[in-house]
Amino acid sequence: MLEYDGTCITLEDVLKASGHVDKFTDLMVKDVKNGTCYRADKYLAEFLKNIIAKKKKITPELVKEYHSVIVFASFTQHGR
Repeated sequence: MLEYDGTCITLEDVLKASGHVDKFTDLMVKDVKNGTCYRADKYLAEFLKNIIAKKKKITPELVKEYHSVIVFASFTQHGR
């Protein structure tokens, strides 16, 4: 068996009929320097992971809060 990893392109009519157009909204952020768009939840989770990894001056309470945001962002990506 072969695995394919790529973009899935679906017709808008199919997405509308399945309820995806009306029910799901992914907030997006745009890099003003290069115009690249990112999903806000993924961007925030990655940003917080980098802060934790750099171990800047953050309290254990703040690390715990960041982890809860990361978990929530992960849930929104997979647990719709």
